[in-house]
Amino acid sequence: MPVVKPAATEHAALLLELIAAYHAYDGIETTAEKRRVALEGLMSSPHFGQVWVVEDVRKGACELLGYAVLTYDYSFECGGREGFVDELFVTEAARGKGVGRMLLDRLVSAAAEQSLGGLHIVVEQDNHAALAFYERCGWGRPHRVLLSRDLGTAASE
Repeated sequence: MPVVKPAATEHAALLLELIAAYHAYDGIETTAEKRRVALEGLMSSPHFGQVWVVEDVRKGACELLGYAVLTYDYSFECGGREGFVDELFVTEAARGKGVGRMLLDRLVSAAAEQSLGGLHIVVEQDNHAALAFYERCGWGRPHRVLLSRDLGTAASE
């Protein structure tokens, strides 16, 4: 039976493979080094956020079926800390089996446990399957548009 748990050091190698798969799937341009540095930074600094995995252990082997990343921000509108679902990815073989819902439910619970004032997620506009999934899970489209700018900092190179 799959179980959602906080990512641990022993998950890092498999997790990096999943992150690379997600970035390829969504056309996110990055490098293996950027992914490794970001994962190590988040896992060693819990005040920035949390990484959760869905682990399936069969016959002594660990398989990761998906992962989700919850990061923190601060907003006056939300009354203080808020969360961002930075990434949520489920392997192709595990899609449609409740793994994404398990991850999303865990992130919502984690946000509530920490009294976050809001929770947000960014989805590619043309990823209709993901948009429909999140809407079925109770997420709505905000009245605002998120704009982004790459600052080209050393941490992102």
